[in-house]
Amino acid sequence: MSPGHSDNAETTPEARLIAAIREPGGILARLERSAVARQERTALVGNKNCRFPRLSYREMFDLVAKVAAGLHALGLRRGDHIGLIAENSDLWLISDLACQSLGAVDVPRGADASAEEVEFCVGHAECVAAIVETGDLVPKLRSARQNLRQVVVLRGEAPPGTITIDAVIAQGEATLAQDPNLLARSRAAINPDDLATIIYTSGTTGNPKGVMLSHANLLQNVAIVPEVLHLAEGGKFLSFLPAWHSFERVLDYVVLDSGMEIHYSSKWTLREDFQRVRPEFVAGVPRLWETFHGTVMSGIEKLSRGKRRLVEFALSSSQRHAQITRLVRGESLDPQGGYKRPGPISKLGLSLERAAHWPGHWLAQKLVYTKLKKALGGSTRVIISGGGPLPAHVDEFYVQAGLPFLNGYGMTESSPVISVRIPERNILGTIGPPIPLTEVRIVDEQGKILGRGQRGVIQARGHQVMQGYFRNPAATKTALPGDGWLDTGDIGMLSERGDLIITGRAKDTIVLRGGENVEPEPLEATLTASPWIAEAVLVGHGEKTLAALLVPNTTNLREKFGLPNSVKDAEMAADPRIVQLLKDEVAARIAKKRGHRNFELVGRVHVLDRPFTIEEGTLTATMKKRRGAIEARYAELIQGLFSD
Repeated sequence: MSPGHSDNAETTPEARLIAAIREPGGILARLERSAVARQERTALVGNKNCRFPRLSYREMFDLVAKVAAGLHALGLRRGDHIGLIAENSDLWLISDLACQSLGAVDVPRGADASAEEVEFCVGHAECVAAIVETGDLVPKLRSARQNLRQVVVLRGEAPPGTITIDAVIAQGEATLAQDPNLLARSRAAINPDDLATIIYTSGTTGNPKGVMLSHANLLQNVAIVPEVLHLAEGGKFLSFLPAWHSFERVLDYVVLDSGMEIHYSSKWTLREDFQRVRPEFVAGVPRLWETFHGTVMSGIEKLSRGKRRLVEFALSSSQRHAQITRLVRGESLDPQGGYKRPGPISKLGLSLERAAHWPGHWLAQKLVYTKLKKALGGSTRVIISGGGPLPAHVDEFYVQAGLPFLNGYGMTESSPVISVRIPERNILGTIGPPIPLTEVRIVDEQGKILGRGQRGVIQARGHQVMQGYFRNPAATKTALPGDGWLDTGDIGMLSERGDLIITGRAKDTIVLRGGENVEPEPLEATLTASPWIAEAVLVGHGEKTLAALLVPNTTNLREKFGLPNSVKDAEMAADPRIVQLLKDEVAARIAKKRGHRNFELVGRVHVLDRPFTIEEGTLTATMKKRRGAIEARYAELIQGLFSD
């Protein structure tokens, strides 16, 4: 519970949460109470991308007030839309909170976004001002610049016609000296349903859509997530995801509301920062957890033959030990979302088998899991995976290692959390129960509500569901079919206990010529479990069979074939030995003997000579594959795969 709230015995938990969500003053009112209660406790610890090495809660919110007052002095008011084009840093967060303190609406985008994206988002959102990380980003505004009354630069010199953040802070100090109650009046005027932000989705096809989120939308997650995850005051949170993405942004709010410390990191220093910070709380996209898992498996490949066999035996035994443990506890799912329930005799046999595998599990702890925990800092109490689908083998690996690994689900349109596994109910194969005050249902193509264990489209309803897409009524109507429900576009089902299970994405479904529907994500995850395959994309819509585009794991392949670093990726992709190895991997991993159906088998394979990247537009900022962009880039190649 946040400081300032009294716990009335007559108030139900649900009523208390609703009151917090509907609180006047928005995000700032809640977070400022947290700051008042903590004062000199550390709030932010910076890295080289930050302005300040350390800020206490008092210092941080003093800066928020000065920036907000300075923006007010520049003529910005409640309801104004302000572009925020910058990367994750202390000044990003301070600028964001300053905008919200005024009742303004910020429109964030990453500094690495293309000029076309920045121009579109700032222009489409009808921004009247912009805050940019450096003066070099001003040209990215392009035609949108002509409608901006002010452009604030966070770092470095300000080009002509712009102003530095230092000048804004100075104006804010002067303004507050003359009118100390300015911000109190501004915050008092903020209503729960006022817009707080417009976040443009990364988009897998076409222009991004501007998700309109109110203060109440954001407060739903801020009020609920700390209680669901049992976050402890004073803990350290490692922040490295894009701040403009709703996942990282709301987690920052959650951390500050809980009285924790935000420690800034980056993808370049992440491994070192895990050791330096030793965080209790960390959240990342699936690609991060795949990378750590891949590093462990690559290390095993480098061992001598005898040691490698010993470690592989230990991991296999540990995996079976964990599987039996879940089965005996009634935590093992069947394909219909039910839970396997072994009888007394079976339980006895399973318990004996589990005991037989315990030495291998113990050995895996000593040889592998201890090193993995150390690589993550050794102090983690909560680890979250979100922002995309997590491969099942990676999920299982972290859980069997004994790490507090929780898979979650949400989207920008839901601010973002819809469901998350909780420490006391960490069921593999699911993404947890809906968080409090959130309803989830499964519907078929006609909108009929389906029962538990039946597969269909996932819809969610709650205080976190967006107000709609800015200036896009057609897309809003599709996403919000009525009665407050959000159509997620994801395919899944509810387990018999109400945990959510994702099985695919409606718009990613590949329909083969024979009418068979293929969900590519589970099959692609099966392929990327190979140490030789970094990424896989299945294609074949309207064709007789599937084909696969593969990005090879060049690091592992160099070691396997003894190739020097001078051998380029394109040369490796053309190496007949590598091509054959990857084809064999595909055939072995997606096969009828493994339970795959005939139409799921991959008929053609092509090895790509470059990875997918954010810069080329084939990955989103959270490292999700943009299928439309990939298929467009490789359209001619894909056509060739099916031409004979």
